[in-house]
Amino acid sequence: MPTRRGLLLGAASLSMPALALSVPEPPRWAPSHPMRLVVPYPPAGVIDLLGRMLAEALPPRLGQPLVVENLPGAGSIIGAQAIQRAAPDGHSLLLTTSTTFAVAPTLYKRPPFDPIRDFTAVALLAATTFVLVVRTAGPASLAAFIAQAKAAGGRISYGTSGAGTPHHIGFELLKQLAGFEATHVPYRGTAAALTDLLGGRIDVMIADIPPAVEHIRAGTLRPLAVTNRERLAALPDVPTLIEQGLPGCEAPGWVGVAAPAGVPADVARTLSAAITETMAQPAWKARVEALALLPMLMGAEDFSRFIPAEIARWAPVIRASGASAD
Repeated sequence: MPTRRGLLLGAASLSMPALALSVPEPPRWAPSHPMRLVVPYPPAGVIDLLGRMLAEALPPRLGQPLVVENLPGAGSIIGAQAIQRAAPDGHSLLLTTSTTFAVAPTLYKRPPFDPIRDFTAVALLAATTFVLVVRTAGPASLAAFIAQAKAAGGRISYGTSGAGTPHHIGFELLKQLAGFEATHVPYRGTAAALTDLLGGRIDVMIADIPPAVEHIRAGTLRPLAVTNRERLAALPDVPTLIEQGLPGCEAPGWVGVAAPAGVPADVARTLSAAITETMAQPAWKARVEALALLPMLMGAEDFSRFIPAEIARWAPVIRASGASAD
């Protein structure tokens, strides 16, 4: 019969392999000089404001300033290529969007880069939010709009902030699922499209929430649906497209952070941890929601799987639309 001493020794011996296998966490990488965050959009927009929030929040965690550099142009391609060519040392980051990483690979016949091969996924930050709007003199409901669009036989025009944007691809998906035709009128930004919608030069558009809400509250625009999966706090009484009988109909908008390909694993791990730790703070969530964005906490590993899934998801919609940036 085993003695008490024998049992204790046996228990100790069983615990020894576990102790032997415990490996200390590797030290975090630290940047050696100021970092830059390229925002491939103009200043003062929602994406730029989110980038500046990140630039404010990360330095205490990383020990170096993070400087925002706006490089707009070519539907976000110019800014993305600047980071594609940057040194893979962790000091250069890209604030990327679904337009850049999920849509561009299909929208271009000769894509300017491969989001999977040419970049390192760091973190997914947020989903963008949109609303389908018409003038208040227009259709009173989504069903009435779809009926009007079908009867018009393609004479309905819809505005967007540019080819390949979530507004464009989201509306193309709506056309395909609801079974109507419409003419795409691209603009340089949401504000110009909203101006023409209010002036009666286009009939409908999917708009960013912040500028659209002003006109909805003023009674000059009518919201027919939000294009996200769930209702939004900014427009709680406006149903989703999905609720109104169009399963899977949502705009592909999101914002994330990427680095050049070849960034060492410890560098990518440190950057991802710093961002996800920031995103987990209640104050960060509140500030993101104040921009009419939906926080999405996703680290490097999950984001790296998310990107190819999004490319595959939106490729058939883009091909069916015939849209091209070339």
